[in-house]
Amino acid sequence: MRRITLLAIAIALSACGTSTKTDTHKDHDHGEQHQHAEGHDHAEHEGENHENHDHAAETTPKAEAAPKAEEEHAHDGAITLSQCQADELGVTFQTIDAVPFEGAIKVSGVVEPASSEDIAVVAPVGAVVDFAVLNMTAGTKVNAGTTLFILKGDKMVSNNLNDKIKLAEVEYIAAKEEFGRIFEAAKNLIVTPAQLDAARINVIKAEQNFVSFSGAKRVKAPITGYITQIDVKKGGFVSEGAPLVTITSSRKIVVRADVPANYFDILPQINSANFVTPYNGKTYSVKELGGKLISKANAITEGGYTIPVRFVVGNVENIATGTALEVFLTLQPQEKVISLPVTALTEEQGAFYVYKKVCKESYEKTLVKLGDSNGKQVQILSGVKAGDVIVTKGAYFVRLAGASSAIPHGHAH
Repeated sequence: MRRITLLAIAIALSACGTSTKTDTHKDHDHGEQHQHAEGHDHAEHEGENHENHDHAAETTPKAEAAPKAEEEHAHDGAITLSQCQADELGVTFQTIDAVPFEGAIKVSGVVEPASSEDIAVVAPVGAVVDFAVLNMTAGTKVNAGTTLFILKGDKMVSNNLNDKIKLAEVEYIAAKEEFGRIFEAAKNLIVTPAQLDAARINVIKAEQNFVSFSGAKRVKAPITGYITQIDVKKGGFVSEGAPLVTITSSRKIVVRADVPANYFDILPQINSANFVTPYNGKTYSVKELGGKLISKANAITEGGYTIPVRFVVGNVENIATGTALEVFLTLQPQEKVISLPVTALTEEQGAFYVYKKVCKESYEKTLVKLGDSNGKQVQILSGVKAGDVIVTKGAYFVRLAGASSAIPHGHAH
């Protein structure tokens, strides 16, 4: 991973045509600092009276240069990254201000289906299951009428599909024979035309029934929606009426947070939540997804030590029912708090750092002390103040720019 990241930085440097360095000595005019020596010959003053000769006037240019040199050295040790390089690496920053901050309780949780919108698809007959949709998983979108499964008979299974096929065949043959008998009787006017028509209809029904059973049975999606749960395996046998798959008509899910009982008195302060999925580490906000709090239990779960709190959210792609979550239950906001996105932090041996922009293309590594986190933002207790410009995305690249020996130094004394 480090080798790939270094390669990305190297590409950025090549694209910009400049080098990254950790020394901010730029725009030095050494000629200006040595003007006293240039064109000044002390030999010409031999034997002259120096009492009326004012060297202060000669050294004035050098004295005026001192503040500039001091300014140039003010950020010794800072990491220099050109704007072009920062853009190539996706480095962004923002000016920090004290704003309202929502603290949070970190708990475990799980994804539950929004049951009121779920439809279970069951097997019409007992049979062996074959999948008709490639790579079908929880989260797959299907349209109404799409064939989901193909059910096939199995010679090793009795009293199921094969038996029904044989029964349908017997009924079809008997219906044809009965129609033939009535047809001949009708010629002699022994039966009525109505009886003949009824016999003909029985043949048609028996034929359709036999054809439907003798071929593979296709199971189709009854609605357009998303698969939330698959209950069978390819090649497995299912009994008649057994569930095959569950489909929801929307992408709404329920996030259940399991709150430890010792937080019972804090439950009234909970107003929303952020949650993190384990397979991509992405943080989702209930508010940003248009979700809302739907229930807070008033009792501890039977046989457990937690209190379930549930939120319903929508517009979430590829989050399967049953997924374990890391949930941050947000509390009433605190006023005027310095906080940063969690993406601004880098960690080294248990300590956390951010990168402060100190001038146009220079950054300083700054140690910070953390407070509460709500999964998206983290409170900063020390190290950052209002008005500081902090890297909020791409901090890892700035860190590598300052530490990696793979990046050449462009200026040295």
